[in-house]
Amino acid sequence: LRDHLPEITMETSCNPTVYKSLCLHSKRIRSAPLFDNSILPIAAYVYGRIGDDGVKKALNYTTYPMKECGAKTLLSLLPNNVVMPIGKSLAMVAIIRAKTIEDILCELKAYKERIGERLKEDFSSYP
Repeated sequence: LRDHLPEITMETSCNPTVYKSLCLHSKRIRSAPLFDNSILPIAAYVYGRIGDDGVKKALNYTTYPMKECGAKTLLSLLPNNVVMPIGKSLAMVAIIRAKTIEDILCELKAYKERIGERLKEDFSSYP
């Protein structure tokens, strides 16, 4: 997946240690038995784009377990320049599911247009 994402850069105020760990797959993270290393490229990309403030804001909209409605809301809050490259990269890797992923991206775009300005206010600091 990392090969299909745009270059990962730290564009906002991030904790350099956390960012470096995500980018370099540090030994401490890799040794954690319950941590899924396959999400590290996505985590590094998102964290590098939205930073600590964006993560804090996003956490206000997350629930566990995540349900479809909550996931759509969370994805709708992230800027298109974060979500769309990830979705397109996933479609390139998961070829069998590419059409489904593309449909989800189109649905997400329409959803974002419907909810529009009321959610953008909370996330106006995103790049």
